[in-house]
Amino acid sequence: MESPQDLLSRVREMLTDQGHLFITTPTNAPTIDHIYLFRNTQEIRDLVQRSGFSVVEEVTIYAEEDEEQKPHATTIYGAFLKKKLF
Repeated sequence: MESPQDLLSRVREMLTDQGHLFITTPTNAPTIDHIYLFRNTQEIRDLVQRSGFSVVEEVTIYAEEDEEQKPHATTIYGAFLKKKLF
């Protein structure tokens, strides 16, 4: 997707106040089909907050086993989100 912010904003409009959203996305995974590159999980959390959601539960799984490469390792981030009610 070219604009994750736009996607989350549109989904937020469609979601009921009691609804939940599940997202999953990689970080540090530059491949030809990844148009938007998240560099770390904090970038995703910041985007979630800006889009009017809060994280209910999250998980990060490393795609690489090497402990020395973890700061730059590819990860898969998953989270259950809910709408922030203003």
